[in-house]
Amino acid sequence: MHAQAAVDTAAKEIRALSLALLRGVENPELFPPHVQRLHALATKVQEERARRGIPQNALDARSFPLENAQRVVYAVYDRRSPQLFYLASREPPGIDLRGLFLMSLRNRNNKLLDYLARTDFSMLGIYPLESIARPGVPFSVISKARLAFWRAVTMLRVTTWLKGPGHASCKEMSVATQDGPTRHLRFRLKRINHDFGRVLCMADVKTLRKTADEILGQGNRHPHNTALLMEKASHSSVPETSTGAKSKAFWTVFSKRFKASMQIMSARDIVHVLKAFDASNQDTGVYVTAVLPLRQKVHELDKGGLISALHVLSQRLRKNTQQQLFRALANHVPNVMWQMNATEITATLWYLSHACHKDEALAAYMQSKFCTLSDDLKDIELGTAALAFARHGHSDPRLFEHIKSVLPIECSGEALFRVAWGLHIAGLEVAGLLHGRILTCLEHVRRSDRYIYNQVLKSRRSNVVEIWRSILRSTEYYNEVFGASPQAG
Repeated sequence: MHAQAAVDTAAKEIRALSLALLRGVENPELFPPHVQRLHALATKVQEERARRGIPQNALDARSFPLENAQRVVYAVYDRRSPQLFYLASREPPGIDLRGLFLMSLRNRNNKLLDYLARTDFSMLGIYPLESIARPGVPFSVISKARLAFWRAVTMLRVTTWLKGPGHASCKEMSVATQDGPTRHLRFRLKRINHDFGRVLCMADVKTLRKTADEILGQGNRHPHNTALLMEKASHSSVPETSTGAKSKAFWTVFSKRFKASMQIMSARDIVHVLKAFDASNQDTGVYVTAVLPLRQKVHELDKGGLISALHVLSQRLRKNTQQQLFRALANHVPNVMWQMNATEITATLWYLSHACHKDEALAAYMQSKFCTLSDDLKDIELGTAALAFARHGHSDPRLFEHIKSVLPIECSGEALFRVAWGLHIAGLEVAGLLHGRILTCLEHVRRSDRYIYNQVLKSRRSNVVEIWRSILRSTEYYNEVFGASPQAG
């Protein structure tokens, strides 16, 4: 009795599908919108197939094709979603779908069965697309061809209303059949607009490095230039070279190729290309993109690559945003310090401080070698070293006494200013440094004050002057330099 009840239930469900199809064919507005478009297309296809000698009478809705028609291509749809599944069956479509639904309760090894297992059978609908009962043609051959046709129609969105030549439905279809409602329509080739400013092509590392060499205008790497040890690097005064002729499209493509190839590039090559972007004052997002691969490959950097990376990234990255990268670079310094001279030690500490990364332990570690090699440094390099060590929180009096002892009496005003500023930050006495150099201090204050006045025309006070005021406030030289007591200043 249970078996008979199951058969009766299946028969009722299949008959419900047949009645729903009949009502929809008589009044297509009862179909969901996507099935309405499918109905219009299927009607044209059935007429065309009938003219070719393949009878379609078995699909008449009044003869209940879901229960009687054999060898049919049909579509399964859900009234709640626009999804369609195309199937071909030797059995009537209703019986075939019922069997698949029962199979989905036990097996879920493909997309259709998973879909049926999640869907209530009462929400499903069947639309017979065409009859493929053609004598002399194996079912396996014709079913594959016609399923490919209907799936291609869906992929090309031919279920929308046909709009004539130029529409997507007019294009050729790479399927095993060329018949259908669009076979008389001709497609037109459309000109492709090549946007070279957005194209992304692959480039090998050798080509990227060669391009960077061309931009830098050098065949070999030059030693680090200590003239770059300034408070803020100015990129507005980049000299015009042959790279000035590079177009915006060049920089866009070069940056995209560089970003796409970073994972296969060494740390030295990444830094070398970044130097080319920095030298040409180009920022297309390459600096931020290079942070992660560079942080993973820091151990590959030699002395020159490490200092160049610190120089470029300390100026190009936003302050206090990439401290993990600068911490990794600082941790790598002891591995290459045996190659460094006093100038390069100064540059390393200076660029780390410019990136707002303070490492007092590293500064203390580098003090010994710096003092050993610093006798031949220029006055501006000594001043930069004093300020760089102080900015890292290093305040060993022996270091600053050594710098004061090797600083020439006839030093420049900028060098004197940096040494004095470093002593002030470290909390050490400044008066001894200014003894014999007060005229240099006075000239530097006046020149800085006059420069700001000429540039701004608003105030005679600059940051340099205010720093000098803070340095000299507790010394007897304040009145001599500023002509007033600290309270009046």
